[in-house]
Formats: sequence, C-alpha cells, structure tokens
Amino acid sequence: GEGDEAVDLLRRVLDSRLRTRGSTHQDTLASAYDLAMLLKALGRAAESVDCMRQVLFLSEEAFGPRHLRTLSACVDLAELLALPDVNEQDGAVMLLRRAVEGRCAELGTEHVVSLAAMRSLAGVLKARADGMQEAEGLMQRVVVGYHDSFGPTHPDCVAAKKQHAELLRAMGRRNEPDLLLWQRAKQGGPFLPNTCAEDEFALRMALLESEAHLGASHPDTLTWCSALATVLWILGRHDKAEMVFRQAVQGHEAALGPSHPGTLQVLECLAKLLQGDAPGTYVVTHRRISVTSTAESNSPPIGELAAGVHIAVVQVVRHAQENKVRARIEQPAGWISLVDLMTGFRWAKKLADEFEVRPRKDSLPGRNARRMRASSVGECRRICKERKYGAFVVSEGVAYFRQEPVAQCRSNLVDNPLATTYLFRGQEGGSREVEGLLRRVLEGREEALGRDSPHALTTCYDLAVVLQETGETSALEEAVRLHTRAMEGREQALGRRHPLTVQSCSGLAAAQQ
Repeated sequence: GEGDEAVDLLRRVLDSRLRTRGSTHQDTLASAYDLAMLLKALGRAAESVDCMRQVLFLSEEAFGPRHLRTLSACVDLAELLALPDVNEQDGAVMLLRRAVEGRCAELGTEHVVSLAAMRSLAGVLKARADGMQEAEGLMQRVVVGYHDSFGPTHPDCVAAKKQHAELLRAMGRRNEPDLLLWQRAKQGGPFLPNTCAEDEFALRMALLESEAHLGASHPDTLTWCSALATVLWILGRHDKAEMVFRQAVQGHEAALGPSHPGTLQVLECLAKLLQGDAPGTYVVTHRRISVTSTAESNSPPIGELAAGVHIAVVQVVRHAQENKVRARIEQPAGWISLVDLMTGFRWAKKLADEFEVRPRKDSLPGRNARRMRASSVGECRRICKERKYGAFVVSEGVAYFRQEPVAQCRSNLVDNPLATTYLFRGQEGGSREVEGLLRRVLEGREEALGRDSPHALTTCYDLAVVLQETGETSALEEAVRLHTRAMEGREQALGRRHPLTVQSCSGLAAAQQ
C-alpha cells in the first residue's frame, strides 16, 4: 500500500544520507525520526522502536548524552516503549527519568520542557501500582508549573489538571485539600520550614481548585492565597511571595472591602515582607560595621566595612539568642549584623528592587509615552528609569511605556496571558510603600479596634521603625511620638517589664538619639 511505499522511500533517503552526509548530520537524524514516526502511525510499533533507538544512538554520537536533542530522543523512545504493543515499561521509566534529570539540570525544574518530561513520566508510572504516589507528586508540579507559565485556561494546563484528576480517581482519592492543612491555612500557620516545600505544592493545588470551583474572590480562595504567600515567604522565595500577597490584597479588597480585618492582616503581611531582610544588595548605613568569621557576633572579627559601602548578602538568619538579624556576605567572606530586633537599630539597609514583575498582567493604557520593539528587557528597564515612567508592558515582542505614576499603573492591572508588566518601584521608593501600607493598617485598626488595642499598638511600633530608618527630621519626630504611644499603651496593658514594653522603650531610645 501507500504506507509501505512511503516507508521504503524514507528508508532509501535515510540510507543515502548516512552514506553522503554521515550519521551525525542533522538531515540524517531528521530522516531517522520521520521514519520512526511513520512506522508508529502505521501501527508497526516494534519497527518504530528499532528506528527510534537508532535516533537516540545517533543523537548521543552527534551531541552527547546530556544534550537537549538527545534528551528529546529519550522521551520519544520512552513513549514508544510504553505503547501496549511494546509494553517495555521499565525501559520507558528509565529513559524518562534520564530526560527529567537532564532537562531540570539544564533548564531548571520550572521550565515547561522539564515539566513536559515530568508529565510523560507520570503517565507511565500511573500504570504501575508502586508508581502512583510518585506520579501524583509529579503531576502536582506539572499543574502548578503550567498554571504559572501558561495561565489556568491554557489547553496544556487544562489537560494537565484533567490528567491529575484522573490519577487521583485511580488512587481512590478526591481532589480535596487535607483538613489539617485547611485548619492551618485559616489560622495562618504554623508552617514549619522543614515541611514548607511539601505544604507549598498542597496549597497551590488547593488554590487552583478553589479558583476553578468557587472563584478568585471567594473567602476560601483568599484563605488559600494568603497561606501560600506565607509559605513562600518562609521558604525565602520573596519575589513570588510578594506577587501572591499582592494578589491576596486585591482579592480581599474586592471581596471584603479595604477596611476589613482580613484585608488589613494581608496588608500588614505584605508590608513586613517588603520591610524584611532577604538576600540581595545592601548598603552600610552605620559609620562602620564589623565583619566576623561566624554567625555569632562575638566571633573573631576579620574586617570592617565603612558607611555607604554596597555589599552582596547571600544568606539571612535570625539569631534568637542575640536578638539580631545576621547576614552572610560575599566579600569579604564573613558575617555582619543587619538589625537589632529589640531596638530596631540598623547597620545595613537593603536596596529595594527597582522593578516589580507581574507575569500575565497588563496595565490598562492611559497615555502611552513610548512604544518600541522589546529586543532587550534590560534596555526597556533603562529607558523606564531614565524617563521616570510608571511602568512598561511587554506583549508579543513590543514594549509599551506607561506615562501614569506607578501607583496608578498598579491599580490598572488586568489579566492578559500574552503580557508581562514591569512596575518601576524606584518611582515610589520601597520604604515609602511600606509606610503607606502600615498607615492604612493603623488607620483601619484604630477605627475598628480602638487606639489602644494591642494590634493598633503593634502597628504603631512597626510604622515608627520604618519612619526611623528614613533618617528625615520630620519622620524621626513622628517616630518618637509613635514609639511613646506604643510604650505607654503596652506599659498600661502589659506592665513595665513585659518584653513588648521593653521593645518599645528601646525603640524610643534609639529614635531619640
């Protein structure tokens, strides 16, 4: 028949290219691949497997065992081995594990090509009784990764969620979150560092299901969203935690209103995240700072840093015994103190990230100041900073610069799977945004709970610390008033020797210096 004739023709082409161009030429590999796919389409599985083995062998010879094209050949051969007519499941699993490991090492675990290999491996493991649990874990990562990369309505994301649901049914489980996890999400914890990685996947899956069945503004969805942001924060993934916290803030404001206690709680968390210390670039704010050999501040000094020096912080730890936040720095290799947790005194301050990146978001245009091809995001960032635009949006290879202030650009954000918005935070200043968030929280808590409520006094102290760090005269005067108010309120409610009262006394003393 015509199929047999096509096979004979492709075999002749392959033989010719092997003779004239060699086994490692890309045309030879393409001919071998086309022949394998044709044999598969004709139902000649065994011959197709033999041909794909040849493709894999030639790819290894041409590119090496860990090259992406070789790993793609591993996936193609594995899918043929998993066919019912062949049923070499062990060989398929071995090849797919090789592909997953290689792609993750080369591209990262969240790249869509790595996720595709995970999805194929999960599909093969599903057929094995001892592989279902591993397959379910892989499909969680695939669904989350596709959701982050493509959005919830993309065909690949929808198909992955369907595959995950079918796997759960085969395991006799329903796609429902664990009751204990739900209780921890409602209470805001506890989420322990050693289990947060596992909690993250479970919370992401719960959030996806809640969004799909209840809607993005449902209280349950907002609970899952806030819990996920908290876990990401604990894991040290500050950029993603910030993005999810902002999503939670928008949802709470839309569903519950700007003054609802739940909204104020999420605003406070976002402010503390933005204010908190994390790896990044810092500037020394004290006249000199001692560098020590270990995380303990009383360990032998190995050098000093002068005020104004920029340093790269690679690790941040909270030293409970010393009541300090300590940081490991790259150069000179050692440890420094960042902040005294009792007094709020700071030796070094983190430089705010200049841009807030919002994938799959567009900022509704008011006045487009400029439009250009987005050949380099770095060039777009430079133009945005120099011209002091509020944001720029990259969509389908074109960058659109927004004239409006960054706050307005942020309020104009809408869903767009083809766009990414870059908000220029340098226009508003990191500490200014934290100050604005905390003022909103303080105003809402004073109105709802009273000026002397414990939550209002805590926000008083947090706002005073932020104002204190600016070093401006008017801000320092307000910080002294806020510290005084927090100290007097805590002393009356808790007593003079309570740790929170002592904290306010120390903060007031530092602000008055």
